[in-house]
Amino acid sequence: MRRKRFIKYLRFSIIFTFIIGLVFGFTSIEKDSKNVQQRVNRTAGVYWMEINNIGMPINNSGVYADVAIPGKPPHGTFDGHTFLFSGGFCVSGYIDIGQPTEFLWANAVATASRIADYRPGPVGTAPTDPKNKLYIVRSDDEPFGPDWQDWKDAVSLGADFYDGDKDGKYNPVDKNGNGEWDPDEDRPDLLGDETVWCVINDGVPARDRRYTDVPPLGIEIHQTIFGFASSGLLGNMLFIRYKFINKNPDNKTLDSVYFSVWADPDLGDYTDDLVGCDVPEWAAGYTYPPGRPKEGRNAGYVYNDGSDNEYGSNPPTYLVDFFQGPFVYTGNSADTAFNIRGPYLGIDTLVGYKQLGISSFVQYFQSQPVEQADPANRIEMRYYTLGFNRRGNPLNPCTWAFGQVRGGVDCNTVDPRFFYSGDPHRNIGWIQTTPADERMMVNTGKFRLRPLQDTAIVVAALIVGRGNSATASIEEAKRISDFAQFIYDQNFRTASAPPAPKVLVRTTERTIDLMWPTAEQVNFRQQSIAYDQRFEGYELWAFRTNNIADIVGGVENAKVIARWDLKN
Repeated sequence: MRRKRFIKYLRFSIIFTFIIGLVFGFTSIEKDSKNVQQRVNRTAGVYWMEINNIGMPINNSGVYADVAIPGKPPHGTFDGHTFLFSGGFCVSGYIDIGQPTEFLWANAVATASRIADYRPGPVGTAPTDPKNKLYIVRSDDEPFGPDWQDWKDAVSLGADFYDGDKDGKYNPVDKNGNGEWDPDEDRPDLLGDETVWCVINDGVPARDRRYTDVPPLGIEIHQTIFGFASSGLLGNMLFIRYKFINKNPDNKTLDSVYFSVWADPDLGDYTDDLVGCDVPEWAAGYTYPPGRPKEGRNAGYVYNDGSDNEYGSNPPTYLVDFFQGPFVYTGNSADTAFNIRGPYLGIDTLVGYKQLGISSFVQYFQSQPVEQADPANRIEMRYYTLGFNRRGNPLNPCTWAFGQVRGGVDCNTVDPRFFYSGDPHRNIGWIQTTPADERMMVNTGKFRLRPLQDTAIVVAALIVGRGNSATASIEEAKRISDFAQFIYDQNFRTASAPPAPKVLVRTTERTIDLMWPTAEQVNFRQQSIAYDQRFEGYELWAFRTNNIADIVGGVENAKVIARWDLKN
């Protein structure tokens, strides 16, 4: 059956007593080189990323969301409201394991818990070095222009690049002078339509840390945040990639390491949030219905308990999904892992390795209850990365006061390391029942990092889904997660934007006339292994408010007022 596809592209809006717009699948990219303040911010180590439906402030110390930028909100935003107060990560492990000097360590970038153990730059460099900044490249950059040249400094710090001439050096030069990039020419490692890259290390002195008994260990992390210019499903996600390198000055191996994507989500009002996870059915303790992947989505999420003071009757869900976990060597030729590097750098195939998925999902609160409060020391943080409570004990889903196992599921079959693994939309399994100001950790492990030998790479998606109710938003976030998985499986190759309509607006006292030529859209076609994309028609949308959500404040906000379909 042939499917017709309306590609939502550019929102052209005219504001009178209402907003009227043409909406197609991808948004236009507003070139930030025209924004002098953004350029200044980059040098200062902060950047406001808004390539799609998500607004995200980022700094060069590993923090996203909880970052102050003049004129911008200091948190992650969606549909004009907060969804994420602070984002970061946690890492824990051992050195000298099995020896008298064995030491358990933990460090993190978790600002809501007052933990900031990482600083800009590679191990051994000064955080104030001008090179230790954010590097940004975009799909609309001038080929071989300033941003491509600036990437030379990123490469000197460890960033990847496409080596078109195969000489092992990054030298972005237009060899044939045609003003366009050709495959035999070097270019930055661009993922999506915008890539923000930096390198950080755990060099914050012990005396300046919350956990003052944990010294710097020489951990270096290359962080990449990227997204696609889209107003559709693809616009409701950002991807984040962490690459870990052990540069311990004493050549210590980092052993039994666990890594967590950490978040302090605030879906509008911060007091009414609930969390859950989507994991294999053996962990949830019941058989999944048809259509739900039995292996789970390797995801943790936060949702609301109902209506929200800011988002109204249908607050969104924020979901963190692991797509690529660390690689662990097995030596078994039947095991194969894949390092997905993007359309320019390709895919690395690693025979004899397996890829780790989610190992646990936990929540904790700021202060109460005590056994699930802010981790006050490295040992408590370690317990959280393992899926236990603050005292090192597993929760009991049968008796835990903040949740309940529903729908006839035997509470004794639920794996307590995966908090609230039930299905809130269908009211089955282990579900959180008491809303609160949440922190959540999506954990993976364990793995080992030998000095200057091993690297660990983690790729996760940060997804926002909004349905017609609080729990329907969970379903929407999972649907977007499945689409994000498809994009990942395609090595981050996506359909590019069709040409934007060139709309002419003419107004009179009683009418608004919109006129545009159609040849560019009608003749558009794009094919790949994954899709055969053709133009099928236009839709004209009317919006009650200045955003594109279907419902705002419990009232219908968006309506299609006209359609034009090809006769085919």
